Amino acid sequence: MCEWKEFDGGWPSLFYVYGGICVLFVVLWMLTIYDSPMDHPRISEKEKQYILQSLGKSSASKVNLIMAAPYLKVVFIDLCCAALVQ
Repeated sequence: MCEWKEFDGGWPSLFYVYGGICVLFVVLWMLTIYDSPMDHPRISEKEKQYILQSLGKSSASKVNLIMAAPYLKVVFIDLCCAALVQ
């Protein structure tokens, strides 16, 4: 099954194939994704204004986002799973 000797001896070629796919994905990502709507060359001025106005209406601060995360639930579930295993 792994006796095919044409491309680096068989199973190691899987790492090269998936690595190549990942490199291709990263290159495509870097060419098509931008940091902000203002930097994007293919977005219309109307779309830019809509996005920026929508972002301005957001009242969520970093403190609110941190406090909204369910830390206590995660810890509680972790403790319950540990108790069940013992």
